[in-house]
Amino acid sequence: QFAARMGAARIITTVSSNAKAKLARDAGADDVIDYKTEPLVERVHELTKGAGVDRIIEMDMPSTAPTTSRCCAPAARSWPTAAARSR
Repeated sequence: QFAARMGAARIITTVSSNAKAKLARDAGADDVIDYKTEPLVERVHELTKGAGVDRIIEMDMPSTAPTTSRCCAPAARSWPTAAARSR
């Protein structure tokens, strides 16, 4: 919902369960990747036809940054959330 309000044309989100995938779709995600069962970087590049994503909203930056950075398009931006910054 936050990404949509910020003007995202397409929202790709990651989840860790089928229940969370349903919640994400119900909240407006265009594509949902279960990072426990799917290769995250490969799926992002498949969904973006190799371009990568322009923006990432980080929920757990210290643990995910090495992987999510490989999902980015050139000059992409990452927005850490308050939860990520408080750690």
